[in-house]
Amino acid sequence: MKVTELSGSWTLRGLDNELLRDSCPALMREEVSFSMPADVHSILLDHHMIGDPYKGCKAQDSAFVTRTGWSMSTVFQWHREEGMRDNLILEGVDCLATVRLNGQDIGSCDNAFCRYIFPVTEALAEGRNILEIVFEPLDKVLDGKRKDHEGLPRQAMVRKSARHFGPYGLTPVGVYTMPTIVSDDTLLVESWNCTSRLVDHNWLLRFTMTGRVFRECEAMLTLEAAGHREEVTLHLAPWQNSWSHSFAIAQEDVAPWNPAGMGGAHIYPMSVSLAGFSDRRMIGFRTIEVDNSEDEAGRSFSILVNGERVFIKGFVWSGVDMLPGRVTSSRVIRALQSAVQAGFNAVRVHSSSAYESEVFYDSCDRLGLLVWQDFMFDEATYPQDEDFAHSVEAEVSYQVLRLKSHPSLAVLCGGGEKLPDQNDVHQVLSYDRLNHGVVERCAKALAPELAYVPHAAAETLESTLRRHDGRSWGLSFIADGTDLEHIRKDRGQLARFISSFSFPSLPSLSAVRGYVEEGEVNISADSMTRHQSAASDSDLIVSSILAHYRFPEGLEKMIYLSQLVQAEVVSRIVDRLRVEGPYSSGFFLKSLSSSWPAADESAIEYGGKWKMLMYRMRATLAPLSTICLRKGHFINILALNDSADESEVKVSLKFSSFKGDKLKMQVFRKVLPPHSLTQIANCDFSFIKDTRQAFAYVKLSTPEVYREELVLLDEPKRCHLCDPMLSVDLSRNGRNINCRVSCTHPAFHVVLDAGDIAGSFSDNLFSIRPTAQKIVSFQCEGDVDLEDFRKALRVYDLWWAGKTS
Repeated sequence: MKVTELSGSWTLRGLDNELLRDSCPALMREEVSFSMPADVHSILLDHHMIGDPYKGCKAQDSAFVTRTGWSMSTVFQWHREEGMRDNLILEGVDCLATVRLNGQDIGSCDNAFCRYIFPVTEALAEGRNILEIVFEPLDKVLDGKRKDHEGLPRQAMVRKSARHFGPYGLTPVGVYTMPTIVSDDTLLVESWNCTSRLVDHNWLLRFTMTGRVFRECEAMLTLEAAGHREEVTLHLAPWQNSWSHSFAIAQEDVAPWNPAGMGGAHIYPMSVSLAGFSDRRMIGFRTIEVDNSEDEAGRSFSILVNGERVFIKGFVWSGVDMLPGRVTSSRVIRALQSAVQAGFNAVRVHSSSAYESEVFYDSCDRLGLLVWQDFMFDEATYPQDEDFAHSVEAEVSYQVLRLKSHPSLAVLCGGGEKLPDQNDVHQVLSYDRLNHGVVERCAKALAPELAYVPHAAAETLESTLRRHDGRSWGLSFIADGTDLEHIRKDRGQLARFISSFSFPSLPSLSAVRGYVEEGEVNISADSMTRHQSAASDSDLIVSSILAHYRFPEGLEKMIYLSQLVQAEVVSRIVDRLRVEGPYSSGFFLKSLSSSWPAADESAIEYGGKWKMLMYRMRATLAPLSTICLRKGHFINILALNDSADESEVKVSLKFSSFKGDKLKMQVFRKVLPPHSLTQIANCDFSFIKDTRQAFAYVKLSTPEVYREELVLLDEPKRCHLCDPMLSVDLSRNGRNINCRVSCTHPAFHVVLDAGDIAGSFSDNLFSIRPTAQKIVSFQCEGDVDLEDFRKALRVYDLWWAGKTS
């Protein structure tokens, strides 16, 4: 087998000269060369033919990209070999294109989520060849489709990422995987996968391969997995397109794959060779079940891995960049590593994004991140013609066969949160035909071993799943009741499993300065309002701050408070969900990282910098932690042990004034069973006459763990905080930088910000007391001069945010 990557120089050409004369005249004057894979926006940016669409309001200046057709072409040399069958492999063609080889049409692409295989043996010439991919003007095509699909949104009429039609005004066009020509005289392998199930203390592995046979022959199939070798002779014939083989590995010979925090995510190499084809990937051994049984509270929804119930601590994945040309493997891996560092154990690939690269799924396997995989159907209704249905079936078949071997893959989901109007018969029938008749049927046939969920919405699984929005809950969402029993009796609007919830915040000041126009650093300026995930985000941010905090002077303080509100809202919801275990079995936070510099729901801003939310989640999701719920004049203290081991803890509760007067202290000792939530105490602080002048601090300690949390006893905007007189001493610690933070009076919600310097802090968004200074390490991603770090470092706290000049 010979694989030829068409990685030479490619040429981009616009096909509407009249349009380009006004929108991008430079493109008419010079040849634009590029390397695959690529998208049109990124190519034009690299050649300085358009302004950066991520800055200010410039995204609208590149709208012409979808109004004109485009040609991507390359010239390559070819030597024809007798008896060889040559096939052009195209994947990630986004999205409506005709493919030409030496001027001859060899096929077309209409689905960015499909792989296309075009036989090209006859079309290839000896020596010089020209391959051209011609993209139709997307806007023109969609305008034409509207006549046949009245009422459907634009994103439903074409198979590409729905987020390309979102609020940012960027709709990429391009090819996102390297085009290749695969040549062989015997066999073209289209897919192979290996799944396992546990039977009588043995892992039974099922290997399956699909492909096209060019000549009848006998061939040796060789499989090696986890040190086990299998050889079997296969009879290959042109009328066959799939082959399978089963074999067993003793359970004690391999360690199981587990989600992060529940044991090692053990993976093993597997290799396959057949008739000149060879490949290698990593596999894992685990069992996955979904418990959707009836219980005393209704219908449950729990994911069990290796027989053990998993509380899903997940995030929604929408990619790291809107422009495919800017996506790199290192950025994807870095974001996923950050998630595991913060305590997450699952990821939901959202229906509005795209099926991810192998780098993504391989990283999830290695890191122990369970994958909930949506199919890319974010709308309630889609076209009902046969061509569309055939395209969807090809998409589902390709993606399921590509992904099913990954041990991290746990759930396949038919689509997003939108459901048809139950009063509209046409919508209901349309939904049933596509989502059940095509997507579900095909997915279950190809991967019966995986859990399948029809839709991530309230009506799914009898209201077990629900999308929640922190926008409607806000900071007022705290537990009712004065003890654990009463809290669990009042479950309010909680679902058994939350498929998505969110709350927006502004990105850091350094990020804002990177995308706003000069003189526009203001939350209501045009540059700012165009950079938000929803039109109402800035209004919600401002109103939430006003409701709970003293209104800030200037954007820097508003950024700080917006991120603090986001962290408080999300962490309180997560705390409440964990209190509700096992009634509640998990959540997905929307979203992990921004794919565009904007005010949005993400925990990591565009570029990789952690927001306060990410640091708060790391504390909230720690294996051993306290949950402090304040209601009226009571503080309810709970201790969560998320580990598999029993833990003996000491918990102390102290009340103090902001000026340092000690008011009361209590100490509790408890033994926390594995995977448990234990009530430590429910303390009455009504003896404090003026709660605006005092606070509580809770300490949890074991020989290995020390955690401390400061709790305000009144609304933050009512509290009479003192200037903490914060100071930070810096010192080198190898490549990293140590920050010793101290104060004269209690400092609440202290945040360190290193500006544009890449890296993350070992801890952040913490509160400290005068007698308990804190040492935080900044983990640098590159070489950083200590003085440069000192100049960039900003230190924020709640007193600073509320003070007036």
